[in-house]
Amino acid sequence: CTTADGTTYTEEIPGTITYTNTTSNTILHALPVPGSHTGKEIILTGKARGSWYFEASFPVEILDTSGKTLSVGYAQAQGEWMTNEFVPYISTIKIPVTYTGAVTVLLKKDNPSGMKENDASISFPIIVK
Repeated sequence: CTTADGTTYTEEIPGTITYTNTTSNTILHALPVPGSHTGKEIILTGKARGSWYFEASFPVEILDTSGKTLSVGYAQAQGEWMTNEFVPYISTIKIPVTYTGAVTVLLKKDNPSGMKENDASISFPIIVK
């Protein structure tokens, strides 16, 4: 989150979701649950306020344990996204068939302005079998 003086901080709740420049009042991830085991195709669901979307989507990345990007995609709004209310999202991301082990799922607020102060994300770990 960002404080009144412009300081940015990250809130991490052990074993759950890390919120960077945002809170659970703007995005609520549902599945997969942090720490869960998944296959090579991951279906992500949850809901985010309309401000997270641009043109009804926002970016998703899957990172390996060294922070290297394994896969990229988009979460798609499942309703009218031009609102201040929560809008459900879904995303299907495929992991390379040769990869198994821990990954970090990174959901990023769409930031068409490119201004760093508008960046926000949530991340959480899962295990790919």
